[in-house]
Amino acid sequence: WNFGHYLRFGHILNFFYVYFLGCQIYKLIFTIHFLSYSKIIFNLRLNLSKINVKSFSKDLIAWYDINKRSLPWRNTNDPYKIWLSEIILQQTQIAQGLPYYINFVNEYPDVIKLAQSSEQEVLKLWEGLGYYSRARNLHKAAKIVVNEFKGVFPSNYSELIKLPGIG
Repeated sequence: WNFGHYLRFGHILNFFYVYFLGCQIYKLIFTIHFLSYSKIIFNLRLNLSKINVKSFSKDLIAWYDINKRSLPWRNTNDPYKIWLSEIILQQTQIAQGLPYYINFVNEYPDVIKLAQSSEQEVLKLWEGLGYYSRARNLHKAAKIVVNEFKGVFPSNYSELIKLPGIG
């Protein structure tokens, strides 16, 4: 978001954090008041209390059911498409990454097609998304999946984290 916009118009922002301390879940609530360009006053309201885990989980899932967006990688069990979305969305907003995801799936519908492409082709399709090491690692990992795992993503953690861009 545009930080200057909030400074100019004196908006109030609320931040809600949930974090783990030992085995307990706590909530920490900050309220920050932006009063003007030159004067920023931080009004810290601290509400540190234990959360009922069952209640919190139930509320979070209910909120998600109402507010979730329909995204193509949520409607598939294909490990390739889920992995592709994870790589594209690293440090990228969904609005920016979604068109790239769609283009990649159209151009390379499976890991075999991706592995058969050249690095230059992958980089060209990635153009404009930034962090080009992600594209290079995506291509390297696709080649490993095809050559060492016969086109099937490893199902165990120790093999999965060996793939470039994951581990």
